[in-house]
Amino acid sequence: TGEVALAWYSNVSKENGLNVQTVLVQHLEFEAASLPPALTPEEAQQQWTGMLEQNDRLQGLLKDMLAASRTVVEIQITDEKGRVLASSDPASAGRQASRVISLREWGGATPWRQLADVFRGREDLAAVLPLGSENEPLLTIRVVFSTVLLRNTLRPLVERLAGAFSLSLL
Repeated sequence: TGEVALAWYSNVSKENGLNVQTVLVQHLEFEAASLPPALTPEEAQQQWTGMLEQNDRLQGLLKDMLAASRTVVEIQITDEKGRVLASSDPASAGRQASRVISLREWGGATPWRQLADVFRGREDLAAVLPLGSENEPLLTIRVVFSTVLLRNTLRPLVERLAGAFSLSLL
């Protein structure tokens, strides 16, 4: 069941991360059209940071994407130092991103540990998608999921499995 949770999370997180990435790239291209071309990677990064910070249009897009999910609690775009540049939650913008377990890290746990994490509602998890080069991402998309909300989604499955297991013992 923990493996089911991880597979479900991985699929949903990939979809959400790619959707955010598409919206972000389109937004940056639109905003950059009115700026002079950047001459260096550092200048490009400064332009991108400026386009993301305090941008009501992008924040609205992130909020709309958040509203379409039953388990995502926040969508963040961070810089290379972990500072939140844009978020579906306006209170997070400008702050340091909180430490959240990545799906990759969580995927290394045993299925029993994953199941316990989900049913205890221990911590949120994040799908992390770097933008830029693999070794040096300029920006990072973080799609933060709630284990509490995942529990509500998985509870019927676990109850059916428990019922089937009980019947098999008869």
